[in-house]
Amino acid sequence: MATHSQAEVASWLSQRFERLPQEYESGRQEIAEALAAHLGCKPDEVDRLIDELERAGYVRYAAEARSIGGSAGSWMIYTSPSENPEDETLGRAVSEQSRADGPGSGGDEKSSGRRKVAE
Repeated sequence: MATHSQAEVASWLSQRFERLPQEYESGRQEIAEALAAHLGCKPDEVDRLIDELERAGYVRYAAEARSIGGSAGSWMIYTSPSENPEDETLGRAVSEQSRADGPGSGGDEKSSGRRKVAE
């Protein structure tokens, strides 16, 4: 598997998907299949990568949408984790990591890095 930064992977996912299934498992599976094909990853590597992207704030499943009018949740892909409103402390941790990673790490993007991939 070639080495790609989390920001590069998130950017590719954002460009790749217009919509993902609204259910958690089917959406995660679609992300996993796309990453495996694109990066040449083994299934355990893909699972680990998705977990890392979620922890870093690049990818999340917004289940809270279910409580609003009974609609399904939605998958969110962020090209910059600082755009992820899930947790204020996450944004601070990501900003600190971006500074440590240096320019071009995705933390200094001026445009909105948020993209909703399912409604």
